[in-house]
Formats: sequence, C-alpha cells, structure tokens
Amino acid sequence: MKATKATVVFPIKGYKISLVIKQKKIGAGLLNGWGGKVEAGQTIRQNVAEEFKQETDGAECSPNKLRPVALVHFFFNGNDTDIPNFDVTFYIAEEVIGIIQDTDEMKGAKPFAFDMVPYKQMLPADEEIISKILNAETFFGRVYFNKEMISMEELPVRLQ
Repeated sequence: MKATKATVVFPIKGYKISLVIKQKKIGAGLLNGWGGKVEAGQTIRQNVAEEFKQETDGAECSPNKLRPVALVHFFFNGNDTDIPNFDVTFYIAEEVIGIIQDTDEMKGAKPFAFDMVPYKQMLPADEEIISKILNAETFFGRVYFNKEMISMEELPVRLQ
C-alpha cells in the first residue's frame, strides 16, 4: 500500500484567508481550501496550481507566490499500518490572478479575518492545521481519524 499524495492551498492576503465549501468527497459541505489528488506524471506543485485553476474556474496561483507550509499524513479508521492513507502538502497562495468563481466542486469562496475563521464549519483536524498555518508555522504532522475522535500529532521534523 502506498499513500495517496494530495494538495490543499489557502489564498492569504493581508490577515485574511480564503476558504470555500467543498461539494464532493471528503469534507463535502464544509469549508476548506482548494486542491486534490496528485495524478501520475504531475509534481505536487503542478497539482496545486492545476487544481486551484480548475476548482476556481480559471483563477491562478502565482507560482513564485506559492509557499509550502505543511506536510500532514492522514490515517483513516482501520489503518493500523505506518503507511498513511493520504500525504497532503498544504500551501499558501500569497497572490491570486483572476477571480475565484464557483464550480461543481467548490462554492461560496469567502475571505475570513484570521481571528474570525469559522472552525466549527470545517473538519475537526483543520482547526489545528489552519491555526498553525495562520501563525506562520511550517510543520510536519499526522492526523488520525477513528470512530471516537480525530486527533493530530505534530512531529519534530519541520519543513524548510
């Protein structure tokens, strides 16, 4: 078994982070960033740029203003191995070119002040992940989803 690689990007301008309501798959109906699974032949950086453009109906992340901030291993219920189900690289987009539009996959994009992020409208692990990102931390961590709870463990290795 090999972990599925994926990306998530959050546009940040000033002290506001843009979030969007996912319409499909994990986290449907909840606020999140833009992104998806890395396809064969794609680099992680290509994936984040392509997913953002597709999920915003044409807006683009400036490549030189796209910064990796976290790598998180996600383990789902029933996975008792050392191999995560997903390896997700989180990015900050410091500049967006174009206008973010609704698509079939993502709707209702909205900027939130850092102190007004509606964590209760997100997956439980997102509060810890996003609060670290908003505090300008770079990190490597693990998130465990099981029947009783969702928890996050920060690992000592930091992104460079």
